[in-house]
Amino acid sequence: MYLEENKTKEDYKRDLSNTKVLRMKELPDVVGAKSSTIYTWIREGKFPAPKKMQRISIWDKDVVENWVAEKLAS
Repeated sequence: MYLEENKTKEDYKRDLSNTKVLRMKELPDVVGAKSSTIYTWIREGKFPAPKKMQRISIWDKDVVENWVAEKLAS
């Protein structure tokens, strides 16, 4: 998703709600770990890094779900 000059913050929020992305506040429930642990894993390269949209960190839902599935399988 590229930033467009004519889009408002509300437009981006609406776009996010229509895509398959996760925010940090949702990750602990999906991953089963505290946000502080997830941040540590990101720094250590053990968890997918977020994409940045302005000041918002987002994760592709499919990438996170695949990561969880791999961890459960090992």
